Amino acid sequence: MTRGDRGFGSVGGWRLEARWVGAVTLTLLAFGHLGAAPVAASEDDDERPSPSRVIFGSLDAGPAKRLLSQGAKQVLGPGSLGASGFRTLANSAASTETAAGAPPGRILRKLELQALVGFEWRLRQGSLALYTGPDLQVEAASGAGRIRYRIGQRIHADLWYSPLPRLTVQLSAYAATLDRRLWLRLAPGFALPWQGRFGRPELGPELELYRQDGYSKLRIGLQLRGLRLLRLNWQMAAGWERSSAGAAQAYATIGMHWRK
Repeated sequence: MTRGDRGFGSVGGWRLEARWVGAVTLTLLAFGHLGAAPVAASEDDDERPSPSRVIFGSLDAGPAKRLLSQGAKQVLGPGSLGASGFRTLANSAASTETAAGAPPGRILRKLELQALVGFEWRLRQGSLALYTGPDLQVEAASGAGRIRYRIGQRIHADLWYSPLPRLTVQLSAYAATLDRRLWLRLAPGFALPWQGRFGRPELGPELELYRQDGYSKLRIGLQLRGLRLLRLNWQMAAGWERSSAGAAQAYATIGMHWRK
């Protein structure tokens, strides 16, 4: 839910490797073929009986950071994702990035874990969810020889809203006490005319804002979501990123999820 060098390496015995990308992708594909229900194109797509769990993963590549994340949203108690109710949201992310203000070649590696609990309201034209919980971060810098552990609190919100039959707006945001982070992403999607076998694809712009102590970032790009392939629901985006640490450069993301 934020986004380096070209690969992962080892620091102080903590190893984050590029093959995680392949492992996560293959795991998701395997589960998708083992009976997972076809994925809805958006949060408010109720063409099929609603399951009670969403499992997701993504890879984000920007000019100064690589981020691999995976997680799950689960209904608490009886019920399904098609009805309002309590949810758990668990997420883990491994990243490598160029540390702000560090000497050339100094790479910062992070592992982040969030375990959030919240409530999701199913609205007439979409859904709104609010979560909160602990935020754990483990980090190590190349050549530093030590690992740093930190824990904080996070508040996360997700809104899906369809003001028009062929338009769905996604708005996501979080605030975290670690480094006083703030993140917001706005992504309206317009339904493409070809639907059916490949889901209900939506195409539109995306705007992402991020800030923390001593650093800020702006992204503007084009995103495609709701593409159903290999029984998974795919999302991808690309565009330009400008940060307080340097000039504008290209970024790209790809993600997938399935409902079970």
